[in-house]
Amino acid sequence: MGLHRNVVSSWARAIKQKRWVIYDNVSVGPANHVIDLFNSVFPSNLQHERLEEQGAKLNELWGSGLHFVYNNQSNSTLGKDGYDNYQAPCDDEGNGLFKRRMWVRGTLDFRIASEKHFDGTIRCEEAVHSIRTVGESTFVNIHRDFTDHHGNPLLKETRTLVYSNDDYQGRTLTHSYPQYDSTIALKLTPVSLLKYSMLTYNLHKIHYDKQYCQEIEQLPNTIVHGPFMVTLALYWFRQLHPNVNFEKFTYKNIEPCFVDEEITLAYSKDSESEYNIAIINKNLGKKYLDGFLALRTI
Repeated sequence: MGLHRNVVSSWARAIKQKRWVIYDNVSVGPANHVIDLFNSVFPSNLQHERLEEQGAKLNELWGSGLHFVYNNQSNSTLGKDGYDNYQAPCDDEGNGLFKRRMWVRGTLDFRIASEKHFDGTIRCEEAVHSIRTVGESTFVNIHRDFTDHHGNPLLKETRTLVYSNDDYQGRTLTHSYPQYDSTIALKLTPVSLLKYSMLTYNLHKIHYDKQYCQEIEQLPNTIVHGPFMVTLALYWFRQLHPNVNFEKFTYKNIEPCFVDEEITLAYSKDSESEYNIAIINKNLGKKYLDGFLALRTI
């Protein structure tokens, strides 16, 4: 383990000196594919019309997790699990040091109001901000800074992935649930997960390859993407509150959400501008996602 820690430390020193810049063009096409996906998931009263042109409606979706569709990894250095290894702990030959990775938490700091128009090129600069080893696992915290073609800020994002060599161990957690103000039950299918993988250029096998999940990572089934759950929560809240502007969303993925499980989106109001948004399964006693949304006040 000492040698392993030394390799991780050496990688950490080198990776924190690097920066990546990813360019993309905001466009209606990918946004409409996201709308089609969510219209297949949500009931008719919460569905969104397809976009015919860029503008405020596209910005509204940007503030609901649409950014996950743009400025994605190149998938040029794939690990054995199918995900890009360009920010993963590796040895000097580029071999991954861990066999499993999971998306565990993040923040979205929105810098553009939903009614403000933007189009053109999106620039995303990435950096590995911090690395922390806890026991046998390593947590990698990534910062992403989005700007438009004029250099105006659009979004500051952090995301944390955990890397581990431990097999998945199912566990029963005890959760307490507040009195939610609104809830809705959904079920995501293998097709839903595959579509989201395609939209986000995500080749991580845990989201579409059931055999890989069961035989390699000891998972009972494929897993819903961390950003998919974030976008589900924000899209749903936006449909219920179309005239608000998001300021910041902080979330944590508590435990894996498996495909075909019935999930419930829920929120409770903490104050005039703060909400707790969660994705739960009361029947199984699970909480998949716990998030706190702050609205921009005038």
